[in-house]
Amino acid sequence: MTIIETILANPYVENTIAILARTNKAECSRYSKTIAIDNWRIAYENRREFVKALNAINEAQDQFTFEFSGDEFRPDLVITSRKLKATYDAIPKTKTMRNVLEKVYKDFGITTDIGFHVDLDEKITDEEYENQLKLYSAMSGIFQDKFD
Repeated sequence: MTIIETILANPYVENTIAILARTNKAECSRYSKTIAIDNWRIAYENRREFVKALNAINEAQDQFTFEFSGDEFRPDLVITSRKLKATYDAIPKTKTMRNVLEKVYKDFGITTDIGFHVDLDEKITDEEYENQLKLYSAMSGIFQDKFD
């Protein structure tokens, strides 16, 4: 089997492609999935050939993008639906995670280290902003119930 055939025949890759293919446009914010590949021998024995294989897959089809991500110790394969990403990119984005964290601190007094893990200035949709606020609001309520 070639590297390309090995990648495409992997059950995790097949499952991810199936999930992304059946995701509707209303859920377009879930346009990509990440697969941990630190136990894939083909990914670390010859990384250069693995990346070439991903590039060949990307050139051969136009529905998904396959990208190598992560580092030496935690390599990942990110599969992105081009159709869902295009739909998501077309949605107006007026807020950022920085706005979320400022609001959460102001309203609930919650501080978090999430700023070290995400791009604080990346634009998010109003729906994502509201969902983040709901999450932190629920967390605040849980902590108050447990510790008051």
